[in-house]
Amino acid sequence: MESKVRSLEARVGELLDEMDCMNQERLEHLEERQRWERERRAPGRRTEKREKKIVDRPKRTTSPVVVVEKSVPKIMEETKKEEVETKNKDQFTEKKFADGKIERRYGDGRVEMIFRNGTRKVMSTDPSFGGSVSCTIYFSNGDVKRTDPSGTCSRSNSPRCHTQNYSQQSHTGTVTYFYAAANTTHTTRVDGVEIFEFPSGQKETHHVDGRKDIVFEDGTRKTIYPNKEEHSLFPDGTKVIEYPDGTKRVTSPDGTHGVEES
Repeated sequence: MESKVRSLEARVGELLDEMDCMNQERLEHLEERQRWERERRAPGRRTEKREKKIVDRPKRTTSPVVVVEKSVPKIMEETKKEEVETKNKDQFTEKKFADGKIERRYGDGRVEMIFRNGTRKVMSTDPSFGGSVSCTIYFSNGDVKRTDPSGTCSRSNSPRCHTQNYSQQSHTGTVTYFYAAANTTHTTRVDGVEIFEFPSGQKETHHVDGRKDIVFEDGTRKTIYPNKEEHSLFPDGTKVIEYPDGTKRVTSPDGTHGVEES
């Protein structure tokens, strides 16, 4: 268990470094957008098709302000709910082990393991997945890891799906990890897709083919393809395609095109 905690702490450090890189990229993204705005609004500029490398776009129309509401991560809401249920339902049988571990079995089928370092592991059956097990681990540093069933048990009649010996079952499926220090949620789906949700409201989806979809807190959307080509869509409808060689193709909301070479 201590080795797992150390590996998780190392992962938190890696995630914080990745967040710093993403924030730097976001700041560069905002600076570049402001530069486009200054060029578009500069007095005396005219649209010329071939005499200029950059074709000005008309002034952007006023778009509704996107308000990002900071909410409690879903995994934390589920955590609080489970904690309340655990405290209210006090009917359980308790078994203590020589190493200080405590096992509690509740009347509704839940099994709770309490370790000496304060870590708690709660396992319960999920009827929607044929009785397979969902597992939630509450670490002493505030991190929460939840593993939901993959759904394979719902399509088979394997006795493993219905056994009460939780400790011998493998917990595979969607894994959601909440990093308390970074207030960030990392979800890994069964199909390999990874989703990162940051406290600022930014959300990233990393696909198995290398493609990344990013939604910024102001509503701007960006897709980064494996060949490094980037497609951005701003809240006012402006579209920007940046090619690997640095060339950018800008399409304004009225359909006017502009090309900026590196």
